[in-house]
Amino acid sequence: MKKSVKLLLLVLVVVVVAAGIAAAAAFRPQPLVDGGTDYLCPHMTLWLSGGNDEFEDRILLNPDSTQAAAITAVLRNYQCRLSTDYLIDSILSHFFPRHVAKVDDPVPQWLEVSFLLLNPEDPDQIMPNFLVGSGHAQKRPSGTYAPPYYEVENSEQLYRELSAALDLPALFAKYGGQVSTEPDAPVLPETSVVVDEPLSGEEITWFQQEGYYIYRMWVENATDEEMTVTITGPTPRTFTLAAGATEEIQQVPANSGLYQARFATASGTLQGTVKVEMSSQADEEGGTS
Repeated sequence: MKKSVKLLLLVLVVVVVAAGIAAAAAFRPQPLVDGGTDYLCPHMTLWLSGGNDEFEDRILLNPDSTQAAAITAVLRNYQCRLSTDYLIDSILSHFFPRHVAKVDDPVPQWLEVSFLLLNPEDPDQIMPNFLVGSGHAQKRPSGTYAPPYYEVENSEQLYRELSAALDLPALFAKYGGQVSTEPDAPVLPETSVVVDEPLSGEEITWFQQEGYYIYRMWVENATDEEMTVTITGPTPRTFTLAAGATEEIQQVPANSGLYQARFATASGTLQGTVKVEMSSQADEEGGTS
């Protein structure tokens, strides 16, 4: 046997073994979320008439910190396993990261609520969509409903726990009569306060939701030193406050995404308050843009 043929066979064996190892790892049960992370839940979607490919009849909500904590607390108790429905796509995705899976699976009709999570300590970590409804629960790629996806083990129990934690019957009763008229125009309040607290630490974070193209920040500097505020994220900016001053700034436009604001004085002393509000309407009289 020629040397080149032996080499080719060796390469083929290595590829087959690697594929087997990758497949075994992919189909091994894994935790739904990292148990040691306090995730943010920037938005949650209620699917009022079940999943549909036109993305109609849905309401986009902003879970508060209590709801976000309830969601992650429930998810920490569950594992998931890669679905066998798309075995070939799943295997290929390990060797060809840019491989595009066939989008022949519509948004499931059983879908009642979907949400995604963000890790505030790692803004680049992209979490998947979690799809829940009618006794089903799946973890799907972020920003899409295409395969491959993960089936949640004991999904009926997870559905019951999430339904109780979020009080889904009450949410559907409250919003059942409100319907989005366009896929990208969810029903949102004009403003939404995402931070309102004392300056007890050096930084705060918030997620600027799509549909809000403005953020306003009010900062009270209760120290006797100049304070610098540095905002990082999709639309960053920096400003300073004199000792004892209060200032409002308005960022127009503000792109959606995770933001972090850091506060600093020469001595490291921080006293005062901070408030952040997302808005879809510019305030002509308030603050600086």
